Amino acid sequence: MQRWLVAGLPLLFGAPSPAQEVETGALAPAVHVDEWLLHGPVELAAGARPKLLVLAAYDDLDDLREHADHLHLLQLRLHDRGLQVVALLGNAPAPLAIDPQWSFAIGRVDGMVAEPLLQLSDGSGTVLWCGRPEHGLLTAAATALDGKLDPAVCARDAESRQNLCSGLDDLPAADLQPQIAQLLLHNPQDGIAWALQYLVQTRRLGDVAAARQTLAAAGRELAAAPAALGAFADLALRADRHDRQTVQALLPVLTQTAPAAGGDSRLQLAVLRALVRGGHRQEIKRRAERLRAAFDHRPEQLLQLAEILADEHGGKDWAVVAGTALARAEQLQADPRSVVAVRYRLLRNCSGDAAAAARLLASHTAELGGDTGVNNDAWYLMTELPTMGRFDDLAIALCDQLLLHRDRLEAFELDTCALGRWLAGDTAAAVELEATAATRDGSRGSYEERLQVYRSALARGR
Repeated sequence: MQRWLVAGLPLLFGAPSPAQEVETGALAPAVHVDEWLLHGPVELAAGARPKLLVLAAYDDLDDLREHADHLHLLQLRLHDRGLQVVALLGNAPAPLAIDPQWSFAIGRVDGMVAEPLLQLSDGSGTVLWCGRPEHGLLTAAATALDGKLDPAVCARDAESRQNLCSGLDDLPAADLQPQIAQLLLHNPQDGIAWALQYLVQTRRLGDVAAARQTLAAAGRELAAAPAALGAFADLALRADRHDRQTVQALLPVLTQTAPAAGGDSRLQLAVLRALVRGGHRQEIKRRAERLRAAFDHRPEQLLQLAEILADEHGGKDWAVVAGTALARAEQLQADPRSVVAVRYRLLRNCSGDAAAAARLLASHTAELGGDTGVNNDAWYLMTELPTMGRFDDLAIALCDQLLLHRDRLEAFELDTCALGRWLAGDTAAAVELEATAATRDGSRGSYEERLQVYRSALARGR
């Protein structure tokens, strides 16, 4: 485990100038649109606005494209009931860059600085809900039009979701489940909540039967909500790289749903991950080349593309595409730490250059500056939602570095190494390391909890 808990950052909705935090249940900040670019003007003043206004702010058109298919779908489904979607852009797009087939309105607002967080507000201007499409936007909008959306409940759910995401591997599992159940009760199309439930069942409780039920239920519930399905599938597929049943369960619904949201990179990358894990060679080639071209100016997506293609079971087949994606991401100044992790994965699984991989590992380990730094980096890579399941190769190697001098490791470092061994498929070693950690520090119930997960997995032959 880590020495500290990394707190989640607050989600802000960009207001004209400066950025303001939107409070659910309060009046929405006034917005002045400098230029209407599509399907405008729309009346935004309180008292004259539509019955339900969905307002979304983006720095530029590339950010908007991530959500455009979802906003288009929402506008088509609920326009007749009084809903209007308005997307605000901080930077004017190039001429003809906006798709005229989009059904929602688009306006330009000078000086916009925005995190892509949407708000739903009623005709009076009261903010009812804030979130992202994967948080159950479709359900929230339909419930609001029915007059049944409680802003206070929505605010509590948003805070709960954020806390769960930042502390999933540190909070007691018994405390996590009721909170997740409440999220799904209030919004059954919350893809993040479904993913959290699945992660608790697989990684915290080792409850395989419950996890299989969650996979099936989430697939049914989210099939009509592409953003939520993409968020769920992304995390579920990264939970355990040795689990083929998850791929088999998700691939059919992913391939059926993905065409409706071609601009959603998370959904498209989740499809690719499932195809790679399932060994669908012909389809992998077609999709990988298309995504490489589509992501040419997007460093984070390029890194994810390279990471997915550098799979341990077929990385050599896609080495060229993965290598060019990584090189382009580095040109675009992608996060240096993520670049190191992806490069290590490519060296191990694509080029097979063990010597170069060892040199990169030694350099990275030296930069981390001692056991605690190495431990924390490995723990973060294995457990934090943005990196979980993406950089296990590097994290496992870091754990193996710690185990070279096992006698001096503290309980929390043994706990980290146990997780590394479990992710590597060496469940017997994970049991032994976790048992030692629990013996050395019996005050931490999380050690005993993980020990039970590993023992159950060992008994199943995992």
